[in-house]
Amino acid sequence: MKILQLHSNFIEYRPVEREISQAEDVEQKTYRIEDLVVLFTCVERDDDLETARRAIDEVKVFLDKVGANRVLIYPYAHLSADLAGPFEALRVLEEMKAYAEKLGVEVYRAPFGWCKEFSISVKGHPLAEQFKSIVSGGKEAAEKGEMVSRALEAEEKIKSYWFILKPDGSMIPIEEFDFTGYEN
Repeated sequence: MKILQLHSNFIEYRPVEREISQAEDVEQKTYRIEDLVVLFTCVERDDDLETARRAIDEVKVFLDKVGANRVLIYPYAHLSADLAGPFEALRVLEEMKAYAEKLGVEVYRAPFGWCKEFSISVKGHPLAEQFKSIVSGGKEAAEKGEMVSRALEAEEKIKSYWFILKPDGSMIPIEEFDFTGYEN
């Protein structure tokens, strides 16, 4: 999941036309929300309900830090080329909304599946604009090897050589050294 998170003075948006057949039914009028955090949210192929909850947990930390409690979850497919299907994406977005409400956040959700026009005013503090990448599975997936950093991949290719350094400075490969007479 990718989220462009913008602490905003306001956002206005208006659904213009259905983009997909699975688009939600919505009144085509201008919506305005003030003093909020806008979450331009892109649901990716492997995202699930747990990903939705982890994303909201991260957002909640931010809300507490800046003293905000209102969010707009705005479906925004433009942050990734690896999109979830429409049914799954909508399910994840709905879970984000439900979980945020459970945490006491005032939540709005822009309609899914629509081309929308919008105007936004972003606050001017250092934390106002943030990008989040929430990886499906998190730490558990990394432990199972589903996500491997480049450093770990490179480490697997490294071949180690062990030597015994003699007092005269010469080195003997460990497999050729005679350990007879040495403890351990």
